[in-house]
Amino acid sequence: MEIRTEHFAQANGRMPWEHSDDPEQQRQIEAAREFGHQFDVDALQPELMAEASRLQHEAHSHRDFHVGVAVLAFNSEGQYEIFPGWNYKEKPGTDPKRQCAEEMALQKAWNAGFRYIRAITIAGEPQDDDTSGAHHDTLHPCTTCRGHLGTLLELGAVDEQTRIFTTDPFRTHTDSMNPEELIASHLVSNSRE
Repeated sequence: MEIRTEHFAQANGRMPWEHSDDPEQQRQIEAAREFGHQFDVDALQPELMAEASRLQHEAHSHRDFHVGVAVLAFNSEGQYEIFPGWNYKEKPGTDPKRQCAEEMALQKAWNAGFRYIRAITIAGEPQDDDTSGAHHDTLHPCTTCRGHLGTLLELGAVDEQTRIFTTDPFRTHTDSMNPEELIASHLVSNSRE
């Protein structure tokens, strides 16, 4: 199996959107957001779900936990693109490289100049959140990725119109929420009795 690692986070561990308070970057976010708000993302949901499910097969995980992500993003010229992501994690102590699928796809979009995230679609086996204890029928982003969403919310690169679609590997359960709803669902434990 060939492992592609060209999209891992930069050596300092920071994501590209954490580097700048650049006014030009803010202008790009605002312009891209204006285009993104005009787009009917629900019409593209089936394609995004299929792509995220397909990308699970690209994942590499020592514990057989495969996550695929499709991010729909806009640039300041009104163009949109779907950016793929999959998780990569070796056994502890064997390879320092690791990355969540969400991080990979978001980083690809940002590095390509696509500053507004209209949708994040996540496919993977559901599991209880190790920080909040929340249980959902679909896989939600981990604590680190929810932190990235919080930073992107502050920048305006995601907002209340951004849709987060989640599904299980067989697409028998799906969910849709915005970033604030996702983050809020993990503030209080949703563990089932």
